[in-house]
Amino acid sequence: MLAIEVEFLTGRYVATAHDDRNESEWPPHPARLFSALVATWAETDEPAASERSILERLESLAAPLITASDAARRAVVTHFVPVNDAAVVRTYDKRVADMEVAFAKLAAGDLKPTGIHKAQNAIARARDVETYVAPDPKAPVANALALLPSGRGKQARTYPSVTPTEPRVIYSWPTAELEAEERSSLDELLGRVVRVGHSSSFVACRLVDETEPTLVPERGGGHLLRWVGEGQLEALKRAYDGHKEVRPRTLPSRGVRYQDVRRLVVPEPEPLVPDMAGGWLAFEFAPTSRRLSATTTLSVARAFRAAVLSYPGSAHPEVLCGHMIDNSPTKRPHVSFVPLPFVGQRHASGTLMAIAVLLPSDPALAVEARRALGRVIKAWNDAEGPTKQIRLGSKGILLGDFTNDPDLKTSSERWWAGPSKTWVSVTPIALSSNPGKLQRNGTERSAKAWEAAEQSVIAACRHVGLPEPANVSVGRSPLLAGVLPADKYPAYFQFDRRQGRDLARAFVHASVTFEQPVRGPLLLGSGRYFGLGLMYPIRDTQALS
Repeated sequence: MLAIEVEFLTGRYVATAHDDRNESEWPPHPARLFSALVATWAETDEPAASERSILERLESLAAPLITASDAARRAVVTHFVPVNDAAVVRTYDKRVADMEVAFAKLAAGDLKPTGIHKAQNAIARARDVETYVAPDPKAPVANALALLPSGRGKQARTYPSVTPTEPRVIYSWPTAELEAEERSSLDELLGRVVRVGHSSSFVACRLVDETEPTLVPERGGGHLLRWVGEGQLEALKRAYDGHKEVRPRTLPSRGVRYQDVRRLVVPEPEPLVPDMAGGWLAFEFAPTSRRLSATTTLSVARAFRAAVLSYPGSAHPEVLCGHMIDNSPTKRPHVSFVPLPFVGQRHASGTLMAIAVLLPSDPALAVEARRALGRVIKAWNDAEGPTKQIRLGSKGILLGDFTNDPDLKTSSERWWAGPSKTWVSVTPIALSSNPGKLQRNGTERSAKAWEAAEQSVIAACRHVGLPEPANVSVGRSPLLAGVLPADKYPAYFQFDRRQGRDLARAFVHASVTFEQPVRGPLLLGSGRYFGLGLMYPIRDTQALS
């Protein structure tokens, strides 16, 4: 790596922006550093060939990376300063030209003695410093007063400057390598650089080993800075021959677009999607319908499913009923029926407000499920009209209807979909395997049971197509306003193939956090097709209970 540090000894940097004389330049354009190096090299009596070689090497490199802090810009104030005495400058230029002509004639060697004498007299007159300042008795007094600063005309000047948070800038070329002798020559040249930009911007320059860039060359970047190209050294020499540091001049350069990596907006990765996030159809309970606790989730979901499958009376596809032709459970994702409780808000009661019909994430299965549901809803509308009944046996009847424009947050898909990295359970997660006795008594057996419960939740995440979460926390207590403890729910029995009989599944509440955002709805564990393991996305501004 080649890296050059420029430290501003006064703590500020004075330079005018190349495209606006009332604006300051920050960070210093890399072309300014190169010009400062060339000026330092050229001002010696005999410029070193090794340093010239280094300069030619630098001009062949691509635009450097830049490390620079933010800077406070000082308000620009206009100053009126006396102009330089142009007459004196013109006289000086004429004398130098006359002396060069005389030297050329002498060098030719073909002058006669009188010609040699004239050339020598011309050189002597040009070198006579006294004649620059000796009083001229014939000159008017007004001409003499005009030479004083108070008598000369004044022009407006501005000196835009910045005060950087860190008074240093580093220019680096990560892939450039210099030989030891080259580094030594460059370091010596850098040590002689006294300013970059305006003459008041005193600097100390040195080679450094490491840096963390803040500006990188990038097409389409928001900052246009100047850098050099091959032949820059000769271009600067030609420019100097034209302006002689007296006339106006423009820095030869080429524009390079830079991007501030500190301001880059890193796009969030696409949210992960579980297997039941292919769409949402809400069935809202009528305001006059009775309200049931979230503990009735299973019975309400089963009753709603039975009502759906009772229309139109013919056989339903596997994606809707969840069973194959031989009545065995399907192994593919299918429609789920999820009661939605009022949770996650102030004064949340945990009562059921609606039911969501969730479609599989697989696009083909989602299309098939929508068509089947469309037939069901049409038949149901024909039979019962806008208010439909869900019969719960001894618990009575629920009234409601499907809606495409939910009135409640609870029945809005966005309320449950996230995306979010952290999700907490609203209804308890039914573990697919028995973890053992879940007690908080501090025994080794209890600790192993809770660890097994965590592993079961992790397995449930993988089962719905998600990666292993970065963090899992399980317990029996609710984690969100309106959520009821896990032990308040009636037992959920599921057939166990190994034991050949129905077994009650253990319930836990859980918080899971993923490395990437997840877009829901998300349900985990056994019984998720009937609303168990319903997860709620935690927003950034939302605290857990």
